[in-house]
Order: sequence, then C-alpha cells, then structure tokens
Amino acid sequence: MARYDAVWGGRQPPHLLCTDGYYRAVDSYGLHDETGLLAASAAGVEQVLAGIRDTEESDPLCTRYPRFKPSDDATAVMLASALRSLANRLRRRRRPLSRQDLLLLIARADRRLGRPRRRLRLPG
Repeated sequence: MARYDAVWGGRQPPHLLCTDGYYRAVDSYGLHDETGLLAASAAGVEQVLAGIRDTEESDPLCTRYPRFKPSDDATAVMLASALRSLANRLRRRRRPLSRQDLLLLIARADRRLGRPRRRLRLPG
C-alpha cells in the first residue's frame, strides 16, 4: 500500500489482504472467482481456508492441480469499514492509541463478527 489513506480513507467496501497461497482458491483451484472470494472471506476466512486445505488434501500428488508442493501458506485478513472508520477518527486525534482505544477496537471487531461479549484485559 503506497499511502495510508488508501487503506483507511472514506467509506469503502471491505478489503482483503491475502497471500498467494490463499489466492489459490481463485487462480489454481477454481473454488471462487474474485468477487466470490471477497464475499466468502467476509463471511469468514476460516471456511475459505478449509476449502483450500480440503482441495489440497484431495490431490496429494499434485496431479489434478499441478503445483510444486502439496500445500502453501495461506493467510488472509479482512479490513472492515467500521474498524477503518474508528481508526480514522483515532488518527485525527494525533495521539498514540491508548489501552482504552485498543480495547474499543477489539470490542467493535467482535460485535461486527458476531462474536459474544467478553471481558477484555490487556497485559501490563
């Protein structure tokens, strides 16, 4: 990313940052097209990763899906607009993130992902 604002600015759809191993779901295995990968990842990257691993395990000799090794690292992160909006507001304050700011970010991420409430404590 060349500019900070390219990731955090404005109201934008979610962004997917992923490794080539994760993108194999599109270009090697045909599990999703690009739009489908974004939608599936927004629902949960765990399900996409499980599909990638199932496909790799079903072809251990790499004959159906030619590749140099049976599996590759597969990592992905979804950047959601609610978190970008909060980070944008915090950035405008021109001060470092406090412990309370960090706890607020985590709580909002949990709510957005539909996770149950939890008591959060940071070490230190």
